[in-house]
Amino acid sequence: AWRRRCIAACNLRPGGRLLDIGTGTGQLVCRALEVLASGGLAVGLDISLAGLTRARRARSGEAQAAWVQARAPDLPIGDGCLHAVSCGFALRHLGPLEALFPELYRILVPGGRVALLVFLRPDSGARGRIGLAYLEWVVPAVVALISRRRAVARLARYLPATIRDAASCDELSAALEGAGFAVVRRESLCWGLVWLVVGARGVAAGEQSPTRAS
Repeated sequence: AWRRRCIAACNLRPGGRLLDIGTGTGQLVCRALEVLASGGLAVGLDISLAGLTRARRARSGEAQAAWVQARAPDLPIGDGCLHAVSCGFALRHLGPLEALFPELYRILVPGGRVALLVFLRPDSGARGRIGLAYLEWVVPAVVALISRRRAVARLARYLPATIRDAASCDELSAALEGAGFAVVRRESLCWGLVWLVVGARGVAAGEQSPTRAS
């Protein structure tokens, strides 16, 4: 449900073009293809060749999907090529926001959107403290009871630590605005820990809004 909401926030039209950055196994690409239909293009980009290979094999019959191995923020994409950029829970792996967000601004058409599904550091309110405490104490205990896999246990301990080190929603919004985006949506999806944050690229002087596919 969160991934569908993220793609819906991209405001795509049939025939549009989307980049999913840090795509992993391509789940957001799959959701985007449901919207883009014939003539559209969804590109999954990731540094991991293994993840891209799994994504390509799972969606080998999708002519509107493409897969690119590259490291953010150095994106091998021309200026103003895309209608939207999505990112699902990979933002913390993509380098400094001050370097990434101007690059996303560059590759979007005027009016294009970036939709970020992201773990963020909660504020000091009770809801955020309760949510973080649940992740730190309850989830690892439950995982220890139901799984003997060390990788799963490490992930259960790793997640709350990364959330504590993450940006806040205000800090993320400020970084988007610093790159030229207008923040048009900030939605807490779970206890102030999981957020959908959406930025829209404005029309700069001398630019025209693109004609969108209908």
